[in-house]
Amino acid sequence: MKFLLRFLIRISLLLIIALPGMGQAPPGAPPSITKHEDILNTRHNLSANPPDPTQHPEIFPKGAAGQDPRRVFTSQTAEVCVFCHTPHGASQVASNLLQAPLWNRQLASNQYTLYDQVWSKSFDGQLNLGAPTGYSRLCLSCHDGTVALGAVLNKPGSGGYIDPANISLAQFNNSSFTMSYQGGDVYQGGPQQDPSLRGFPQNTMPVGSGELTGDTRRLGTNLTNTHPVSFKFDSALAALDTELVDPGPVLGPGSTVTAHTPISPAARYPGDNIKIYDSVQCTSCHNPHQVDYPKFLRASIFNNPPEHPGEQIICLYCHAKPGWIGSTHQTSKVLHTEYPSVSNPYDYDGTHTVDQFACRNCHDPHTAQGAKRIHREGVDQFGQDATEKTCFLCHSPNNAPAGSPNIYNGYPTSALLAGDPTNPGNLRFKTAQVAPDINSQFSKDINPTGNTNCYTSWDPKANTPGTFPECGSAMNLTLGHGGKHEPVFVARPQEGVELGSSAPPVNNEFAPGLIAGDKYPHVTCTDCHNPHQVEPGNRLKGMKGIDINGLVVGHGVPGNDREPYVYEVCFRCHGNSYNNIFNGDRFPDDTFMRSDPRDFRPINADFSLRGFSNKRKELNPNTPDNTLPDHSQQTVNASFHPVAAAGRNGTVQLCNQLTESFHLNCANPAAALRNVTIQCTDCHNSEATSAVKGPVTESNLRVTDTISAFSPLKAVIGPGSPPAYEPVGPHGSKFIRILRNRYNTDIQNPTRCFEGSDLNQVPNPPGCATSDGSSAPGSFTATRSHFDNFLLCFQCHDRRAFDPSEPGANRYDPSWTNFYGDKAVTSSADEGWNGNLHMYHLQWTGAMCHECHYNVHSNVEAQNTQYGDGLGTRADQNSVTCTGVSSGVTYPCLPPDGEDGIIDGIVDTHLINFSPKVEGTIASKPRWAYDAANQQFQCFLRCHNEIMNTCHYGRTNGTTQHWCAGGTTRG
Repeated sequence: MKFLLRFLIRISLLLIIALPGMGQAPPGAPPSITKHEDILNTRHNLSANPPDPTQHPEIFPKGAAGQDPRRVFTSQTAEVCVFCHTPHGASQVASNLLQAPLWNRQLASNQYTLYDQVWSKSFDGQLNLGAPTGYSRLCLSCHDGTVALGAVLNKPGSGGYIDPANISLAQFNNSSFTMSYQGGDVYQGGPQQDPSLRGFPQNTMPVGSGELTGDTRRLGTNLTNTHPVSFKFDSALAALDTELVDPGPVLGPGSTVTAHTPISPAARYPGDNIKIYDSVQCTSCHNPHQVDYPKFLRASIFNNPPEHPGEQIICLYCHAKPGWIGSTHQTSKVLHTEYPSVSNPYDYDGTHTVDQFACRNCHDPHTAQGAKRIHREGVDQFGQDATEKTCFLCHSPNNAPAGSPNIYNGYPTSALLAGDPTNPGNLRFKTAQVAPDINSQFSKDINPTGNTNCYTSWDPKANTPGTFPECGSAMNLTLGHGGKHEPVFVARPQEGVELGSSAPPVNNEFAPGLIAGDKYPHVTCTDCHNPHQVEPGNRLKGMKGIDINGLVVGHGVPGNDREPYVYEVCFRCHGNSYNNIFNGDRFPDDTFMRSDPRDFRPINADFSLRGFSNKRKELNPNTPDNTLPDHSQQTVNASFHPVAAAGRNGTVQLCNQLTESFHLNCANPAAALRNVTIQCTDCHNSEATSAVKGPVTESNLRVTDTISAFSPLKAVIGPGSPPAYEPVGPHGSKFIRILRNRYNTDIQNPTRCFEGSDLNQVPNPPGCATSDGSSAPGSFTATRSHFDNFLLCFQCHDRRAFDPSEPGANRYDPSWTNFYGDKAVTSSADEGWNGNLHMYHLQWTGAMCHECHYNVHSNVEAQNTQYGDGLGTRADQNSVTCTGVSSGVTYPCLPPDGEDGIIDGIVDTHLINFSPKVEGTIASKPRWAYDAANQQFQCFLRCHNEIMNTCHYGRTNGTTQHWCAGGTTRG
């Protein structure tokens, strides 16, 4: 009876003198947040009397009557509070330094490594002196795993008190409880780290799945994988980091932690000064006596859960993420399958949706070692930060088919996390709608056939089902700093703008690879997506980019305050910083040859093909075209694809080609084409988008962008699985260079057939009876498989303008193309040369687009082409030097201003730039020019041993017809 009375008295006393802020709800607290304390029925009850898990099902969701939910306890005492508190003989150190309430434990004297001290480049908080400090030290006296749980200063009963400064082994054994472990947990470790306890029994905190994992209660002394503690949190910090809630004035002497603040029910505790409540400590989020929420939290671990309708997740009491409300991750009703935490690292419970998990979909206060920003499971095979691994928790296959452990949906599953429990009987999601499978998209850079070299066996004519003529392409390119350009991160993600820039802009203080902790820098999901703001209509919302003028653009940027367009996010890497990132091992030579698979391979197999360039410069309408010799010498960009602005071409021919894809009215072609722009992702995208014509970009569209007819293609992923949305974007494609459809650039392939061996003009490989584009010698029937090499172009440009076998095509209709022989000729009298010359070259000669449009982005960096006389002379400015053709001597120039259909003072060079394999004849480079006297264009060059000096196109005077080159017969 005396024992029971003493026990009850102790319980009463300790409830009265409990830690500040651990009593009833403070005045003014949100009415939905209540506090109920019942330490007896929690896991902090280490006594011989187990808690009743049915009393608080919220904190024991898997508990059942008659089962002990604890991992550790002792059979040596029925007292509950004694493991932390004592009415007599409490620690003077804890009392004096921390205001600890009658603390019955020895504080560890360890050195700790905190979250911010290694890699948190975005952490702006000021650490307390000697951190960790305050009540965090009290929690760590158990949870760092270095002090025995049963090691108390004043054990109940006579003679239980020990003097920490003068302790013997006998006294320690007499004053310490021996702990029992269950549920698979054990205590581990070498000698105790605290010198005063070294050599004593190791009844320490159970390890869970390990102190360096997310599923742990034993934190260890390396706290880099734990939410930061012991730092000052005040209005000044909130002003510096605008994604924090302003906590209001600090609470000074005379105040208590129970006072309501803007972050309540979260609370601040003392840090540097024990009388000032201004710091984040473990007890800011955890109340060790509270039973309203799991893990002793002060607020819900979920957002608006059915258990607590209307309540927000505890994270949002301190963190204010702009754009979070209404974002995809905040509104998604996708429901995870329950993953048993005992057998794998996932802890989704199968009853809460993505919007309810909220922050915890991606973050965990105690996470895997190596993951920055406390990302869940966010490390790669090197143990380095890899945010994509966190994203892949959701954005992976909904199941992995049984019997195919290494291949999923045609692609390897090697990128899946170890322990991934997904299988046909255990889907990743329980709802019909699932997260897009981005993981498999990035796996497309691994050839499913097992062929590691995609080019040596590439036959461009084998474009038939069952063959593998292309290499799948995610982003299998090594960065210049040594990392991977598949998603494997840099120091500053969305804050960072131009990766690798020698002079990074404000808020990008750290270039990748230059900081301790960034041993393996690379690009990852958050370099293109802001997961707190992404939404269906703008998957890049909340990001920063580089505009066409090289300036930072993004929400909150002075003078450029708007959401960036897709191409501006691409310019972060593919703009001014390209030569720092994609420098290969032969830079700057890599800028000359462009993406030719027959080009010699780089020394380092991880590097991509040659052809790197500054896409911002190439696509900028105002890039001068007079910086290279032999160009048009204009002060602006003469020709470019219309990414940053509408193109230069305003002719009816181009308008007709684009009408179907862009829904144009060509009654006024120049006006119609002024409203046509595209994004990088209209060409670089998943092959699934090839199912529709025209643009497919959906994010942050301009008024000149066409609203796509494309909506995510539904596909059944695996047998018996629910429908999924086919992911879009430049994550990966089965076509090289992340293209949405086939675009063959293999102009050096030795198996190519040109004009047919019967003509005896060009040496052809054995068996070439006709060109690759013709079905038979002398036949007007084109080989469609050859034209299928250019399906990417036909996504926007009408195939009828290029392929004579296409239904509705007419080789003598001059309204389809500007590359036309004699527009006055409308019959087949000469069998082709005076008709559509795109058709002629592709069919009769087996040409490829890449030979005349070597860089489809722009002409400004074309190095193998002379435009006109190379001096900028125009037909409408100086007719004297632009007339006359005699004895093979020409006086060509640039066409007149209006030839492109737009009077703007700029001459369009029509994206004509020749490959390095095309030779010049009357100049050192092949020349494209305009003969003003005869109103015709000419190309002075040698191509496949054919000299084209007498060739011309665009004539309107109907003069005598003749074959351009190669004799008197077609071809």
